[in-house]
Formats: sequence, structure tokens, C-alpha cells
Amino acid sequence: YGTSNYWRFASISGATFIYDLSRQYDQVIAITVDTPFAQVANFFFNQYEIRNVKIIWLPQSTVRIHKVGISALASHKGNNYEEERYQWEKGVVELSNTNNQVFIAYAGDFMKKHLIKEYGAKPTRLLSIRNSLYLKRLKSNIISQNNIKKILDKMGVPTTRPILFSFGRAESYKGLDFVLANSL
Repeated sequence: YGTSNYWRFASISGATFIYDLSRQYDQVIAITVDTPFAQVANFFFNQYEIRNVKIIWLPQSTVRIHKVGISALASHKGNNYEEERYQWEKGVVELSNTNNQVFIAYAGDFMKKHLIKEYGAKPTRLLSIRNSLYLKRLKSNIISQNNIKKILDKMGVPTTRPILFSFGRAESYKGLDFVLANSL
């Protein structure tokens, strides 16, 4: 996640990119994801008075539910990392409550309730964006176990023992070590 300087750079860059898109298209809907891009909407609407853009912030987590690692705290000057991140995230929620071109999205009911309770999001400004799979498409892409083995062999992945797949960061607080210890 980096520092607030990185977040500022990421959000300003995002706002600039959206501005460029707004000059090319009649309507632009931009979805910004996670803390580094939380302030894209604020930077955009403080700089430009453009009506053909809607910006949606989709947090996968927030500082109030995501355990902040020691490395993040160590890389941040002072001891106010968590409060600074909270204010950074809350800024876009506050903007969405008053700007009809800004929305906050959530991928599940837990996050929806969290954004309302911890960040003061108005339910009318929240959009549901569920992570899901299109099962009909998956069924048409079924690969036989024999072909899977051939692919894994070609990649040098041993198939003589169980394989564990994990999508996401392998942070210590996620307990991947426990999964591994109990899978063997």
C-alpha cells in the first residue's frame, strides 16, 4: 500500500487519466480500487468541472479491518499511519455523500455494513459489485485431468503431491502457514 505520498501520486495519476478519457468519450465510468486510489474522485472534481464522468471507489479492505503490517508502519513517518489512512479512505466516502458523480462500491454485505458504520457512507451512495464467476462459461472450458497434468508437467510443477493455490498476498496475518501445516 505504500505511504501517503504514493497514494497521492497514484490518485493524481488516476484523476489525470480519467480526465484524458473524458475528452475522448461521451460517458466515462471509472472504478478505482483500494486505498492508493481512494482520492482519485477528490483530485478529479477539485480540478475539473466535468459532467460526463462518474467515479466509483471499490475498497477490497480498509485500514479498520485490514491488519497493518509492521513494514507499513515502519515506512511511514510518525505513528499516525492508521489515522492518516483512515482519513484518506474516509475522504472519498464523504465526497460520495454529497457529489452525485461519486459512488462507493462493495463486494459483499460485510463491507457494505462496515462502510456505513465505520465510514459514514450513505446507503443510497453504495453500489454492489459482486465478485463472481459465470458458470456457463466455466463449463465450456473444462480441461481433463490428463491435460491439467500435462500442463503442470510442462511448467515443472510436481503432480505427485497435493497442490495448494492461493490468490492474494501471502501476508503472515492471513494464516497461510497454518493452511500449509495442516495440508501436508
